[in-house]
Amino acid sequence: MKGYKVTWGWEPESFLCPTDGVVKYAIGKTTRPRRDCGPLAVFESIDAASSMFEGVTPYSIHIRVWECEYEPSQEERLYTPQGQCCSIPEGTRFASSITLTRMVDSTILSDV
Repeated sequence: MKGYKVTWGWEPESFLCPTDGVVKYAIGKTTRPRRDCGPLAVFESIDAASSMFEGVTPYSIHIRVWECEYEPSQEERLYTPQGQCCSIPEGTRFASSITLTRMVDSTILSDV
């Protein structure tokens, strides 16, 4: 399925997750959750992904939005060995794997 992944940093990694659940991503490579962690989070639409940036200019603070392909997960919550993750933003879907396909142009985000 097509979705949108929000990442942090120059080398894309999970955004807003406890440190023991951080996942690193690479364009074109399939990424799966870390051992003993729940599913990966992905947004269903560009609008939902953009909601993460309320009051912030995304690409100026190393936050990136990626178009991706994902396999839906049967799990219904995010967790790590430290416990359950924070509140889940609207439009979030859970994935058993994610493959980043391309970075979304920042001008598209400013139009949303």
